[in-house]
Amino acid sequence: MTMTIKICFISHSSGLMGAEKSLLETIKVLKEEGIKCFVLVPNQGPLVKELEKLKVTYKIFFYRGWVHFFVSPIWKR
Repeated sequence: MTMTIKICFISHSSGLMGAEKSLLETIKVLKEEGIKCFVLVPNQGPLVKELEKLKVTYKIFFYRGWVHFFVSPIWKR
């Protein structure tokens, strides 16, 4: 019996910067090895277009990041 390996990736961004480019390269290599990849992305963006080109299944699922960007009063000192 042959098992298909499946991996779900969760991307923090739908942009196309360093982390997302590394994710795409990783997915390319895994696909060549016959591993099925699935990606959760927080919104529509350039990453989604690249996933579509690679024929990678994805789901847009809005979620908040665990780091909130704000200016703390202590940083203003």
